[in-house]
Amino acid sequence: MLVIYHELDRWPYVVTPVRKDALFSAFYATTTDQITSEIDLLGCDRFTVGGFAPATKTRRDGWPAADCRPSHPGVAITFTCRFGQVTMATDQFTDWKDNLRGIALTLQSLRAIGRYGTAPKAEQYRGFLPGPAPVAPATALQAIPEALLAAEVLLLLGEDEEHKAEDLLRDLDLAERTFRRAAIRTHPDQGGTSILFRRAQSAITVLRSRKAV
Repeated sequence: MLVIYHELDRWPYVVTPVRKDALFSAFYATTTDQITSEIDLLGCDRFTVGGFAPATKTRRDGWPAADCRPSHPGVAITFTCRFGQVTMATDQFTDWKDNLRGIALTLQSLRAIGRYGTAPKAEQYRGFLPGPAPVAPATALQAIPEALLAAEVLLLLGEDEEHKAEDLLRDLDLAERTFRRAAIRTHPDQGGTSILFRRAQSAITVLRSRKAV
């Protein structure tokens, strides 16, 4: 897979007025591997990564270095597949690596829609295709419900490899059990950190509120 990095001098996509910290987290290598894998499954052999990291701070494989500090957190992934040219871009989070993670989760979620049989003509990708109207492509996180992101957070923090995010959305009791495992693993008294512990608390709050609606 060929990864081509393009240094941006301005953000041409939808601008997030007030950015926030992400509820989820993942190793940078996990994110880059997942994006590469998802795009490969779409039959592509190359894609472009757009960002504000200096071109001199890219790795030999084309990805920005993990320790780089871009002037802007926005990132964009562009590739051409059988549906056309697809661009996913977001600057919703304060950390550029979290924005990249959001794109990885978007790709995963869109592919899942195809498995459910509700988009036989790959309609789920249309929002990311170029259109006649002068409107920037939808930001990546607009394609993922907040509850799905929260479920991903709990699975990651609870080190649960058995279940999927959709399982937690369907079963609040399972989400609560996953939260309890995540809380134990992330609590500062158990060797975790206050930041990760608060992320777990925020995630279960989202899932609880969804059940109450």
